[in-house]
Amino acid sequence: MALSPSIPTSFVPKQPISTQNRQFLRGGNNVFLITAVVILIITLLLAAGTFAYVLFLHSEENAKGEQVITAQKSVNQDAVTQLVRLQKRLDAAAAVMNQHVALTQFFTLLSAITAQGVHFDGITIDVADDRSATISMTGVAQDFNTLAYQSNVFASQKYIKSAIFSNIAVNKGNNVSFSLTANLDPALVKESSVPQAPVAQPVVAAPASQATSTPTVSKTASTTKP
Repeated sequence: MALSPSIPTSFVPKQPISTQNRQFLRGGNNVFLITAVVILIITLLLAAGTFAYVLFLHSEENAKGEQVITAQKSVNQDAVTQLVRLQKRLDAAAAVMNQHVALTQFFTLLSAITAQGVHFDGITIDVADDRSATISMTGVAQDFNTLAYQSNVFASQKYIKSAIFSNIAVNKGNNVSFSLTANLDPALVKESSVPQAPVAQPVVAAPASQATSTPTVSKTASTTKP
């Protein structure tokens, strides 16, 4: 039986299928691919730059090493040895001078601050390893007023500390004998100290005393620890 021409022989639609979705997907893949390629190129460039910089550093290191070797070969080893020995000798001499005991500055200061009417007839100095020192002295003052004035002078000194007057007694001639102990600043016993450090104005006499004798310092005993 023949079919009528108006009856379709197939149910497949004859209209073309839309390709918009495929174009969208194809375009998205292109964007991701381009991005990946760009990242890859940047990574390769960074790697190449790093490698080139490492090679540059190695070449600079080798060049500097060759320069050092050349400089070492050009140095006179005998001169270097002599300079090293000289430096060691200078360091040793400086260490010895720094530890050397010199009492000149102390006696200069003592002479300047001793009042008229006071004289010392005995002194003992004990120097410690750190160059601090203690002194023990005996002396005679014209009277109590002169002794009190001398005590105030010692108390005002920067380099003589903790000065203590003791064993005070009146002698037959109405003079006052005494003992003195004090601590000395290391600046007074070090050879390397500044010479003008222990500067003091000379003391003439106590304000209320008419002492006329010249101040003297006699050293009867001195002990130092090396």
